[in-house]
Amino acid sequence: WNRKPLLPLMTSSARSLWAERYRRPGRDEAPWDVFDPEGVLTAQLRLPPRVYPLEIGADYLLALHWDELEIEYVHLYALQRPRRR
Repeated sequence: WNRKPLLPLMTSSARSLWAERYRRPGRDEAPWDVFDPEGVLTAQLRLPPRVYPLEIGADYLLALHWDELEIEYVHLYALQRPRRR
């Protein structure tokens, strides 16, 4: 029986679904897929090592970050969406 691990799912204030993909061995970055409310893939991104999302807004990501000494910090990142043509 081949079971895949459950990975985090989060929703944003804009009703998008963020799904973390499996990290390949040896990779520190966390790949995430972003889907709109209809289930259409709208973005793919990679979060830096030791960064975990806490809250996702329409134009920001509030995330927990911890350093090499395991000290935790909260960071606010701006999200920039690609311009639509």
